[in-house]
Amino acid sequence: GRSGPSAPSAEAGTTPAKDSHPPLSVTVNDLRMTLQGGSIDGRFAFTYNPESKPVAGVSSPGLSGQGALTAPEGLVESIVGVYMDREYAARAAVDPSVPTDPAVVDRQVSELSNRHITNLSQQLLLQRQGRQLTCPLKIAQGRISADGGAVAKLMPRMPTNQQ
Repeated sequence: GRSGPSAPSAEAGTTPAKDSHPPLSVTVNDLRMTLQGGSIDGRFAFTYNPESKPVAGVSSPGLSGQGALTAPEGLVESIVGVYMDREYAARAAVDPSVPTDPAVVDRQVSELSNRHITNLSQQLLLQRQGRQLTCPLKIAQGRISADGGAVAKLMPRMPTNQQ
């Protein structure tokens, strides 16, 4: 009869499209990275929506979420100091006016690191809780920000010599 041929077409109409994927949610409540000088703790909640429209220059526009990283102030100072030491070495390799005396470099790196962390705290990119520093992070359309500010601001900049 007639019901035989019409049954397969009715079933085909009710199956979902092959390319449709529901959003994926991931929550990390207790992340710990142990380093020399202390540990960095974190928590994150992410959602990835594969149906998101492409955004120019962004590899994962469907990624959104928020989280935070917390570390002892001394560990943050150490990480910033290591980064600044590398910046000094790279600059000294091409600029003879950059100091290379270890005592001078250590003092300048320490001053710049402390000033940088103070500036981040004043801009609310870092939040101080006693001797702990917390950085709130957000992701919207695949772009990471530190409490609304550009993540690049977290990295210190070595001052350029004004001639």
